[in-house]
Amino acid sequence: MIRHDVMFKFKPFDSEEEKLLRLNKIKNELEGLISVISYLRDLRVSFNINPNEQWDILLETELDSMEDVIKYGKEPAHVEIVKSLIRPILENRACIDHLS
Repeated sequence: MIRHDVMFKFKPFDSEEEKLLRLNKIKNELEGLISVISYLRDLRVSFNINPNEQWDILLETELDSMEDVIKYGKEPAHVEIVKSLIRPILENRACIDHLS
């Protein structure tokens, strides 16, 4: 099993309300992929609650192989979420793929 973990740092928001709306939309859309992409074994999105750390969201996914990780990165439903919701507000991203 491969864990594909991604951390996102977003640009500053105009308000805390806007931040919560946007982050919840991203969370809901990403978590919806579990019912769309059959080879995803697990997918969770968590919000960082520590204001002293730079990352806003952690995406944790489990897939069977690195081939599935690569395929997931090109999956149209995933690409659309990245393109429409994440990329416009993205400041930084970090990723690690590891055996679980």
